[in-house]
Amino acid sequence: MGKKVIDLEERIPTLKRRRKRKTNMKFFGLLLILLVLFAIFVYMQSPYSKIKAIKVEGAHLLNQETYLKLLSFKEGDSMWRLPIKESQVAIEEKDIVKKVSIKKQWPRNVKVTVKEWKNVAYMLKDNSYVGVLENGTFYEGTHLTPMDAPLLHGFDDKEERRELSQQLAQLPPEVLALISQITNKKTETSPYLLQIFMNDSFEVFAMTPTLADKLKYYPEIVAQIPVGEKGVIDLEVGASYRPYTEQYGEVELKKPIDMQEQTQLPLDELPPPVEEGSIEEPETVPITEGVEEQ
Repeated sequence: MGKKVIDLEERIPTLKRRRKRKTNMKFFGLLLILLVLFAIFVYMQSPYSKIKAIKVEGAHLLNQETYLKLLSFKEGDSMWRLPIKESQVAIEEKDIVKKVSIKKQWPRNVKVTVKEWKNVAYMLKDNSYVGVLENGTFYEGTHLTPMDAPLLHGFDDKEERRELSQQLAQLPPEVLALISQITNKKTETSPYLLQIFMNDSFEVFAMTPTLADKLKYYPEIVAQIPVGEKGVIDLEVGASYRPYTEQYGEVELKKPIDMQEQTQLPLDELPPPVEEGSIEEPETVPITEGVEEQ
C-alpha cells in the first residue's frame, strides 16, 4: 500500500495557524505578567498595603500602650516590611514577659500575643507593695495590695524568692488565694523552712522544694479537722496536725482589754511562776489521708 503524499501547499495554512496561536499565547502571558506587576505596584503605593490596626492580647501587668511603644513598627507602616524579630526581642527583654508572638492578619492587621509571668505574691519594699512574679523578679505597679496572693517576709535573696515563686505558681488558684502570709524561717539545719499563715486561721509549716506537691492537698487536710478547731499543720515530713491549745498553750480572755483602764496588778496578785518540767509535751496528730510523703 503506497504512502499518502501531502502537498506542502496544503500544510502551510496549518503551520501558520499553529505559529499564530503560539505567538498569541506568548503575548497574553507577557501581558498578564505586566498586569500583575502593575497591580502589585499600585497596591504597594495604596493605603491597602499599610497596617490598619495592631491588636495586643494578654496584656495584664503592662498596658497595651506600653507594648505598642516597644514595637519597631506602627500603624501606617507597610505590611510587607515588618521587623517582627526585632520587635519580639525588644518585648521579651522585659522581665515581666515570658513569651511573645507577632503575626500578620491579612489584609491589614497585626496581632501581638503576649504571655506574661504570673504574679504569685507581694512584698513590702520602700514602704510600698510590689508584686513578685513566678520568675522571682519584682513588678512595680500602682495601688498594689496583697489581696489575691500572699505577702512574703524574709525573701530579699532573689534565688530563694525565685524558688518559692515557682512553687507558688504550681498551686491551684483556689489554694493560693487561701494563703495570707509566708515567712522565711530558715536555719542552718533547715534552710528551706517556711511558716505559712492561712486566711482561714490555720498555720502551716512546710519546705520550699515540696511546697506545691504537699500544700495542694490543703483543703483535704482541713476537712479532716473538727469544725471550729484551729491549729498548726506540719508538712515538713509527711503531714501532721496539732491544735493551737496544744502547740502554744491555752489562752482565755474573759473580756476585751481596755487600754485606757488597764492598771498594773500588785505583786501579790500575780500568778505563781510555772515550774520547769511541769508542762507535758503535747501529742502530734498525724494526718494520713490526702498527702503523699515526700
